Amino acid sequence: MPALMPTEFAARIVWLGANPDREEGLPSRPLAQMALGFAGYAGETHAGLTRPSCSRVVSQHPKGTEIRNVRQLTILSAEDLAAIARIMGVDRLDPALTGASLVIEGIPDFTRVPPSSRLQGADGVTLVTRGADLFAASHIHRTLQALLGLPVPRWHHHPLLLDDTGQKLAKRRASPALAERRLAGEDGRMLAQQLRLRAFAAWNLKPTRSLKGL
Repeated sequence: MPALMPTEFAARIVWLGANPDREEGLPSRPLAQMALGFAGYAGETHAGLTRPSCSRVVSQHPKGTEIRNVRQLTILSAEDLAAIARIMGVDRLDPALTGASLVIEGIPDFTRVPPSSRLQGADGVTLVTRGADLFAASHIHRTLQALLGLPVPRWHHHPLLLDDTGQKLAKRRASPALAERRLAGEDGRMLAQQLRLRAFAAWNLKPTRSLKGL
């Protein structure tokens, strides 16, 4: 019995880009095409089968330890970019300013796509979305894949939705559903903005800066 069931959702890629050197700045450079391998895109600063561990995983590894690289791409949706632009009061948010690798169009609420969802192209290329809370365990998952002889997926870790204390919204903590919070009287647009800002802050991003400063 298959563990993963196909859905009817479909999207198209509307923008490609790569950041050749994160040390020089966040923005990506637009691309006409992107050749992907198991190490990602060769012209992207996040490319590579492995990478030095950073401050996010110091509980597991001393900083600088060579670990499996599972954050090779940054995928955003055109719908979410349009929503953020409305909140910021600008006509359009250039995806290059966010350091994005791909922008897709057609999947509703892409930010809320469940972790480990697959984005699969007609040629079989498959990208895997993962929550930021799974980032530190990626080396364990990769080891299990190797032991079981499974193919290596390409992971994308998206920011988590956090509550007022900085904890992720989760059923095991009895976090209220967003619909329940709206029914309780919270403004839906303000709630969405607060959750996005917390997600940005958790990844040390600052959406409140001016566009020129990004």
